[in-house]
Amino acid sequence: MYNTLNHANTIHFITPLSCSAADSRGHDTLLKPTEHMCQNVIDSGGVRNFVFACRSNDLLTLRHTALGFFNLALFGGRLGQIEMNRQHAIDWLFRLATYPDEWIAYFACLTSALLHTNPSLASSVASSGVLELIRPFVSSHSPVQFAREQMLAAFPCVCQQDAASTDRSQPCDKCYFKCSIDWLERLLPALSSELPEARILAVFHFAVEATLKSDTDSLNVFTSIGAVDKLYRNASSLDPMESDLANLTLELLGQPPLPHRLTPHVGFEQFMPMFAKMQVDGDLLLGLTEATLRQCLHITNAITRLRLLRSVCQLKLEADYTTIDPTKLAQWLRWASILDPTVGLNSGSFTFRVSADAEPSSLSYEAKCPRLNASANLAQYTHNLIAAGVDRSFLPLLTDTILSHDCHIFNGVHRTRILMAAQASQSLSQSFDKKPLEGGERCSGPVFSSPPPHRPLDVFISYRRSTGSQLASLLKVHLQQRGYRVFLDIERLTAGKFNESLLHSISSSNNFLLVLTPNALDRCLNDNGLLDWIHRETVWALRSKCNVIPVTDSFEWPSVDLLPEDMRPVLEYNAVNWVHDYQDACIAKVEKFMVKRSDWTYSVTGAKG
Repeated sequence: MYNTLNHANTIHFITPLSCSAADSRGHDTLLKPTEHMCQNVIDSGGVRNFVFACRSNDLLTLRHTALGFFNLALFGGRLGQIEMNRQHAIDWLFRLATYPDEWIAYFACLTSALLHTNPSLASSVASSGVLELIRPFVSSHSPVQFAREQMLAAFPCVCQQDAASTDRSQPCDKCYFKCSIDWLERLLPALSSELPEARILAVFHFAVEATLKSDTDSLNVFTSIGAVDKLYRNASSLDPMESDLANLTLELLGQPPLPHRLTPHVGFEQFMPMFAKMQVDGDLLLGLTEATLRQCLHITNAITRLRLLRSVCQLKLEADYTTIDPTKLAQWLRWASILDPTVGLNSGSFTFRVSADAEPSSLSYEAKCPRLNASANLAQYTHNLIAAGVDRSFLPLLTDTILSHDCHIFNGVHRTRILMAAQASQSLSQSFDKKPLEGGERCSGPVFSSPPPHRPLDVFISYRRSTGSQLASLLKVHLQQRGYRVFLDIERLTAGKFNESLLHSISSSNNFLLVLTPNALDRCLNDNGLLDWIHRETVWALRSKCNVIPVTDSFEWPSVDLLPEDMRPVLEYNAVNWVHDYQDACIAKVEKFMVKRSDWTYSVTGAKG
């Protein structure tokens, strides 16, 4: 069906101004949007064409689409942003953000960061999964190198204003820099976003622009639009990534460094003399309790103590524990925050349901799932546990007394949740951590006699990252648009311990989509040690009685004898052959084989009969 849309017409719709399809670059016209022109694109149904173009695998089309979405979000106003949400453009940004082209991924992430500044869209943007890709992108890129290697390559001089010059790799005022001034001014709200990821990427883009403008002596632009003051505030952030990027940007702008002093973000200046007199440092600040505030710091007003403790709680959640948390206890506590054990836990069986107020873990992308408020996030106790000498290896030994007396966790509900999560974590890990038993039989984990009646997730997508990421992201977006709750693990974990959040998400899913692209099962062949990720995920899905749906794309099944015995039941399920030009028909077939939330009998419709 995609072929029925002429490529030149696609470019015409995607490009805010007229764009010659013959121009293999064509990006110069994309840099000159106006509010009036973007409104015309929206009024003429152009957003729908943007969305449809996201299905393409053509690099030029997707580059135009990524920049077109960004321009619409930037110049289309609040109504234009709402129209983007109505047409599911926010969901399709995930497809662009996971595409193996850094430039496309960058502008998809930047568009999401910008859209998140619209309060009415914040929930939709958060549930799309794009925001979780920002930190990995920024941590793996230098803004200076990205500016000179990616941006200049994407936006060369095509205006031929200097006929004598043959070097088209140099920046050109007409083609790029004059137009970007308006971009920067409209991006300023993202620097003050409540979401750290949005601020981080906005600062990254300002660093990119500072690099390019320093090459053309145009740095006065940042002062004229009021960006410098905002960047100083970003530089004082407790988030090291945001702070480092902002300081780098200020350095590129030739601004003096941020003084080594705390910026009064949260108030309470009246207590500074007392805190200084008592020599309260950062470590003591994170350990403050209501009793110490009242008895040692003499803060008599109960409301003031509550406000201060609330700020300290937020500080604990934003703090970077990397240097003192080698076992990633903070990450485990965030995972524990979303667990809601329902029945008695034992080594044989257990189930979970995701709380209605739960925040997805860093690897979980579920539709319409609000974030945890600070008081419910168990990660606030990271400092308490580490200060008491607790790490991940000690979790099975925790008791209520230890949490209360040694870790100073006074909320009994939170102590109970930590203990239940520790027990669940141990049970989940045992199934893969234990060595095979005699005779080659592996110690089994929790096996469901039948699927639980209320699994919170509809679909878990398993794929080989090297060849299947594009198809996996397409499946996720298509299914989310149809109202299904989907889990897609974007960042494969490092080799080693099988992460509890993945096990939990598989067990919480009705359907397990196994994306099979070329050579997807090669690492599973003769994998008797259960070391491969796809092997592990598939075995856990079968044990959890998930409905397995293989989705193949140019895939050839290996010999049955080479597949591990615990994976062979996958061959008994009907597979859906993916045809890129007929995506809607393929998704309809996937839906036909899926177990729905309304199927109370949970008959496995995908199994061969």
